[in-house]
Amino acid sequence: MKKTTAETARCFVIVEPDPIVSLDLSGILGTAFKDAALMICRDFAEAEQYITDAVSSVCVLLNSNMAASGILPLLRDLVARGGEVMFIGDAHDVDFPAYFVQKPFTSEMILTSLAGRMQGN
Repeated sequence: MKKTTAETARCFVIVEPDPIVSLDLSGILGTAFKDAALMICRDFAEAEQYITDAVSSVCVLLNSNMAASGILPLLRDLVARGGEVMFIGDAHDVDFPAYFVQKPFTSEMILTSLAGRMQGN
């Protein structure tokens, strides 16, 4: 079975203003994907260059409250290049494939969503 971008990602970009949530996400990802690079950004401005320059092996995890910040066109372009996006919090209508995980989240919720997304689970 083909692995998803998230399962083979060399880089995860976490866009989250809450440092506790960022630490939780980086701990989950760092444990599950030991060879992956983790970029932690507090806002869209910090994340914009990472997302713009990203290659297909990038998965962006984004606080869903930031969906209105003008980042959606960049995320749509990232997905078109083979990257993946996960919104943490409330689901939003987006016109590209994305994962949605509610808060409060568990490690299992994050990892199951990443593993199952492209397999249709």
